[in-house]
Amino acid sequence: MATRCPHALIHLARVGSTNDYAKEHYRLGAGRDVQADDLAGPLLAAARSAAAGGLPLPVDVVVADEQTAGRGRLDRTWQSRSGETLVASLVAAVPARMLVELGGGWLTSACGLACLDGLRAVLRQSGLDGTVEPPNIELPGPSLALRLKWPNDLFCGGKKLGGILCELVPGALAPNGEDFACVVLGIGINLLTPAERLPLATATSLAVELGPAAGALPAFACLREDLLTSIARGLGQLLGELVAHPAKTTEALLLRLREESCTLGKRVEVNCGGDRRVTGVALDILPDTALLVRTDAGEELPITAGDVGVLPMGP
Repeated sequence: MATRCPHALIHLARVGSTNDYAKEHYRLGAGRDVQADDLAGPLLAAARSAAAGGLPLPVDVVVADEQTAGRGRLDRTWQSRSGETLVASLVAAVPARMLVELGGGWLTSACGLACLDGLRAVLRQSGLDGTVEPPNIELPGPSLALRLKWPNDLFCGGKKLGGILCELVPGALAPNGEDFACVVLGIGINLLTPAERLPLATATSLAVELGPAAGALPAFACLREDLLTSIARGLGQLLGELVAHPAKTTEALLLRLREESCTLGKRVEVNCGGDRRVTGVALDILPDTALLVRTDAGEELPITAGDVGVLPMGP
């Protein structure tokens, strides 16, 4: 049986944070009684069945028209406006062994690839095939250079289009000792935000990048629905493949991550937290999704977490 996509959809008019909402409503155990409105139980049951059958994992979606306390990595705020910005959280139940064996970086990476695929799909559906620029392919006419900036940003035309925040649900292990965990992948994507309402000069939106061609896009509600459906389907497919064939899938996805990256080959500064900063050139993405940086001191250093800024290349 095909996996319904999304497995469940929760639509909120206004919320502080879709990630916080999801972490609360998908919490089981850890001293919390199971209530009738808990959402984790059905998701976990569907995930166990899908994983046993080698099928795509189910993905629930929490989407909000307005988010008042959105945040990204390092607790940065994420601004959103109703009718312009997609703000949602994708919730999946995955085997805990997958998190241990592969590392959490693969969740963010899989979500990033699903977002790129989803964006390209909705552009094609709108008759904007010529605006999609796959890596290393030159196309005539306007093009959208959709890329991933390590570790969790969606970039378009060299500017930030969106971001991803991956979090583990507290008490996320399934009840009765079953070895699954609920994870939340928050996404924010500027869809129809006009240039004058973008928060930073380094930010962009689909509407800004498309220019007059943005008129071919559907109305916001339809655009958001189509995009979320495509992203949830793609994420569920990738997670299912990671569970069923981890070695083969990570090998294939690693090639894609390298191709889709707008970080590799660039001079970068990595904020590793606190006062620790590393500058150098981004050389590679490693099998655990860490970023390999050759520092200014000549050391090759794997970075597993940090905020990356691209610097001008030296002469």
